[in-house]
Amino acid sequence: PLVSPFSGFLMEAGECPKRRYSIRSREADFYGRVDGQRVQIFEGGSPVVECDWNVPLRHCLHNLLAAAAAARAVGLGWRQIEEGIGLLDLPAQRFEVQIRNGITIVDDTYNACTLSVCAALDSLPEPEEGGRRIVVFGGIGELGDQEAEAHRQVAEHALGRIDHLICLGEHLAPAFEVWHREGRDIKWCMERDELAHYLSEVVQPGDVVLVKGSRVYEMEEFVEVL
Repeated sequence: PLVSPFSGFLMEAGECPKRRYSIRSREADFYGRVDGQRVQIFEGGSPVVECDWNVPLRHCLHNLLAAAAAARAVGLGWRQIEEGIGLLDLPAQRFEVQIRNGITIVDDTYNACTLSVCAALDSLPEPEEGGRRIVVFGGIGELGDQEAEAHRQVAEHALGRIDHLICLGEHLAPAFEVWHREGRDIKWCMERDELAHYLSEVVQPGDVVLVKGSRVYEMEEFVEVL
């Protein structure tokens, strides 16, 4: 991508053909954008694809452009690529959006890393008037001594994007510290039963609720609570 600090180096390395893709610059060989439920792809500045886009995660457009560029490199036509785009869908527990009793639940419990949590925060749908964006966060596991910094980064990224953060477990102390310091609305639960009870009390129709965490924390339990 043109936004990569390594793109200039890669374009100059070796003698093989190279193509660039971007969601920010039309100067790239392949440029893409999403407008509502439609995706557009440009090749060499000219529009070549406009079709339905069923993947609500904005960052997945990067993956789509990379795949389209690879497909073009091996000779696939745009009609074939467009047909493939129409078949794309996310598997279960990957930003799976459902509405129950007026609550928009985003089940993204399959797994978590710093980038995927931030990407999910960037892709949350708008709540209804009077509703809130709420995140139920179990944390990112298996990071060793980098865990605290990862949770701090996620909490800071969430500050301007959601209204209420609900954390589970002692390991999320860095996230609590960030939100408490900023005077933001956060609930820090130590026990799973405490969190389940709190969810049943605080979530209201009109809210958008993202449930996210690494597999080890089994956050899908709280999707069922909702």
